[in-house]
Amino acid sequence: MIERWHFIRQRIALYLERHLSPSLFTRIACVYCRVKGLTASWRFLPKLTATKHGFQQTGPASTPQERLLFNYGAWEDIVPFLRRHIQPLSGKGDYPPASIIILNRNGEHHLRRLLPSIRTYTIYPNYETIVIDNDSSDGSCAFVRSFSLKGLRLIRLDDNVSFSSSNNVAAKQARGDFLVFLNNDTEVSYGWLSELIRALQSHPGAACAGATLLYPEISEVDKGGDWILPGFSVQHMGIAFRFEGDFFRPYHKGRFRHPLSLEPSTSIQPAVTGACMAWKAQVFRDIGGFDEGYRFGYEDVDLCLRAAEAGHTVLLSGGSFVIHHELGTQKAIYRTVKSSNSLNNRRIFGSRWYPSLKHAYWSEKLFSRPFLAEHPLTIAITVTEYHPATTCGDYFTATGLGSALERQGYRVVYLAQRPFLEWYRIPQEVDVLLVLMDDYELPKVQGRPGLVTCAWVRNWVDRWMGRPWLRDYDIVLASSRKSHEAISGLVSPNATTGILRIGVDTDLFKPMQPEPCYTSDLCFVGNIFHVPRDITRTLRIDPSWRFRFWGRLEALSHPFSPYHEGRVPYEEVPKIYNSTKIVLEDCMPMCSPWGCINSRTFEAAACGACIISNPVLELEELFQDSVITYRDERGLSRLIRYYLSHDEERRKLGSKARGKILEAHTYNHRVQELKEHLARHFEL
Repeated sequence: MIERWHFIRQRIALYLERHLSPSLFTRIACVYCRVKGLTASWRFLPKLTATKHGFQQTGPASTPQERLLFNYGAWEDIVPFLRRHIQPLSGKGDYPPASIIILNRNGEHHLRRLLPSIRTYTIYPNYETIVIDNDSSDGSCAFVRSFSLKGLRLIRLDDNVSFSSSNNVAAKQARGDFLVFLNNDTEVSYGWLSELIRALQSHPGAACAGATLLYPEISEVDKGGDWILPGFSVQHMGIAFRFEGDFFRPYHKGRFRHPLSLEPSTSIQPAVTGACMAWKAQVFRDIGGFDEGYRFGYEDVDLCLRAAEAGHTVLLSGGSFVIHHELGTQKAIYRTVKSSNSLNNRRIFGSRWYPSLKHAYWSEKLFSRPFLAEHPLTIAITVTEYHPATTCGDYFTATGLGSALERQGYRVVYLAQRPFLEWYRIPQEVDVLLVLMDDYELPKVQGRPGLVTCAWVRNWVDRWMGRPWLRDYDIVLASSRKSHEAISGLVSPNATTGILRIGVDTDLFKPMQPEPCYTSDLCFVGNIFHVPRDITRTLRIDPSWRFRFWGRLEALSHPFSPYHEGRVPYEEVPKIYNSTKIVLEDCMPMCSPWGCINSRTFEAAACGACIISNPVLELEELFQDSVITYRDERGLSRLIRYYLSHDEERRKLGSKARGKILEAHTYNHRVQELKEHLARHFEL
């Protein structure tokens, strides 16, 4: 029950943090947690006060029940777990020397926590500890000199130089075969160093191993004026990259996961954080150490990428736990420093790594398992309504394509216009936004650098061409050759254009036994609004024919009213197509002049139905003579009579039409075509 509560609270907190201002976010979250706490376990709920930074706990959380409400256990729970699962390295020759390097400036309060934890929880027997001090003015150096720890050395610099420069100085004086770079605002756990070295020794090609970083206890975080949920959850399990247009931003993976639910295994990562990373000393020196051009940012990621470029691997140890105390004051200082140096670091990192990261990142996303990215390619598809009972056809087109994308390992989310304009709220993980409607106002999508926007012009070509934001799309795809030619001259010169036709889900639309409740001589499936339709003008129903019409009928008086069977669930449509002799298709006037073929044509053909359609540009090109077209009222009546009386020819037509679908027009084919368009866009 408590685990479930943690999960729910975490998801709500992340959602609020993403969509609300910080002050409003903290007020709502505080009220929510207080109410949930009172209903779930009011006796153990510490008193919380909302501040501009988040929650401040004014009452202690001393009992196990209280700790569980706000933390994933306690330190006294984690250490026994590690003692049970971590075994010391054994055997002669298993203990090559390791050098722990700690950079410090005015961090006496950190060192008073870190150094005792190293002495208590380091079971690896052969190590030295080097504290390299950047001209501290507090009591840091005096504390290091007075602290009793095996192999402890102090190197004092006369200036506050960069992270890279200081650590390179210490690395040159280190005696170990392993160099372990450790932030001063960390606190190590039982067996941490043994697990890092075990990982490096177990993987001959490895250059570096990083630790799994945890957030501190939430009551402690509150004292720093910051709010992180939940305490003792994962802060870092490796580094992945997020595409932001002109930059690939590194970020920490695995945040907020429960540490004791993780497998204590070693995994290969693109990079790990410099807060705690162990290097084989020879490899570190061979690739040149930290690049001193960086100033407090991206040095660690750059070093890992250079190691990978040289043919080495970077590891994350799932058994080495280190707490990283990112308290409010230190984070504020870090933000100031990072702000003053970020342009320099971004320039160096981007100029060195952007081209290779771009090619590898998108190649992995499109064609293989993601490594540089944490998630597979994620596509958001806009729909008018996200509900299977909708009468909006874009829903079925979107879910048909989306299901095919998911079968190939991609992630798909659907963003609905109704009822709350959710389609402008794009999750951070989305890589590609696929827009199906012309009235989607693309300029309203803000704050998403790197989002790839793709317009799919399936119909209403004239309306699309009149939208000023058509030029803002990165990719513009049309469902016919003629519409593609018309639109290509209106898009941005840098946009990728191409053809992506409608398809069909052949798992749903396929031959099956007729259903007695749907049998007919000829049928029409579709919605009739106040737009003139060819079928209404040309179809004259013979009394000997059994004609049935399923769909939405808005006209109060209509020739098809006596034959109207009402609306039918989408999953019933294949049964209708398999239970009739002839399917009448009628492409809408906003589609037929542009060659934008109705999705119903693809669906009926996939069922092996005999189709008679009004003339549509490019219909013959796609289906050749497997779909019959008429020109006028007399021609339509003649075709209906002929095929109603020639069963074998009718079946042959349906079989041929289905063959065309299986050959080139399933949504699996469309996914491959979409991948090709994306590959062209990313210049792969």
